Amino acid sequence: IRGTLHLVSARQHPAYAAIAAATPTGSWHRAIAETTPAMSDLREELLEFAGDEPRTNEQIREFAEAWVGAHPAAIDPREREAQRSLKWRPIYRWSALRRVPAGGRWGVKAPADHQSAPDPPGSQGAPSVQDALEQVSRFHLRGFGPAAAEDIAGWIGWRTPPIRELLDGL
Repeated sequence: IRGTLHLVSARQHPAYAAIAAATPTGSWHRAIAETTPAMSDLREELLEFAGDEPRTNEQIREFAEAWVGAHPAAIDPREREAQRSLKWRPIYRWSALRRVPAGGRWGVKAPADHQSAPDPPGSQGAPSVQDALEQVSRFHLRGFGPAAAEDIAGWIGWRTPPIRELLDGL
């Protein structure tokens, strides 16, 4: 999760997305610490744009640029320039989007297209952070266990004490 691509199933995605969104680096902001109302609007409209069909990175970049063009004063200029310098990669790596294969067929490489996740972090169907931590810890133990709390916490970019407490309760 900490900047690393973790390929997870559609069933696992909501838990991983909830954890990614709750980490200090879970935001796609690069130049400013807090979101502005306009950035929330951009996120909401992006989810609508990517809701019906997979979108390429280029389509997402074009969408973001068109949105910024239509709302020129909406986003802090420092953030806009930071995003442009990164070709809007932070926005299409946002945990509310999931990678999907073009044409619905998986190949040997991770798909490059993105679509809105069915239950983006913070939505009504998304798991709470605590439930997500338990689910992801169990996924990790199934795949890599036995594992210490430090291993799981390091893998997901989380603090160790909450993972240790969770493991003690399992």
